[in-house]
Amino acid sequence: MDGPHPEPGEQPGGTDPDNWQILVCVRSGRSWSEPVRVSTAADAADRHPSRAADGDGGFVAIRETRALRSSGTNLSLRASRSADGGRTWTPAEPVGLAPDAMSQRPRLSRDPDRTIRAVWYDSRSADWRWKVFTSRRGRTGWSAAEQLTTPGDNTWPAADRGVVVFTTDRSATRTQRDATQEVYALRAR
Repeated sequence: MDGPHPEPGEQPGGTDPDNWQILVCVRSGRSWSEPVRVSTAADAADRHPSRAADGDGGFVAIRETRALRSSGTNLSLRASRSADGGRTWTPAEPVGLAPDAMSQRPRLSRDPDRTIRAVWYDSRSADWRWKVFTSRRGRTGWSAAEQLTTPGDNTWPAADRGVVVFTTDRSATRTQRDATQEVYALRAR
């Protein structure tokens, strides 16, 4: 067999569990800086980042995170802020934390009042369906999570200037495995 051979104790073809980390490079003129770690927890894997410029000249980055285990862990959201153009980042703080929920695919945007808004979907609703939630970053941290959607499964949100769009199966005629998907928009409060 050709190719590299793993050392004793190494995993061939990957890692278990995957240890994803969020890195940022800053462009100055024509060159990029060396990568800077946004996620710094050694016992967590982070993925699916989103970022936005805040109203104070800084940047906010959000991502999914989970305990560094192969299975049996829920995804939650963490965010960090940079006040120096992405060269350094604050320690991660939870966003909309619900330990029993699977919070996924966060997206950041800036509302008309220059406040950073996070949107994501998760499983904390009263039924088993996915719902879209939001939280806003104020001077003292993130607001409590607020559920934005109700009927059906609601996923893949995005936001811009206080308007949230998402996919939904709320018009489906069957309760399971109906391919009906629509895109809805709503104005967040």
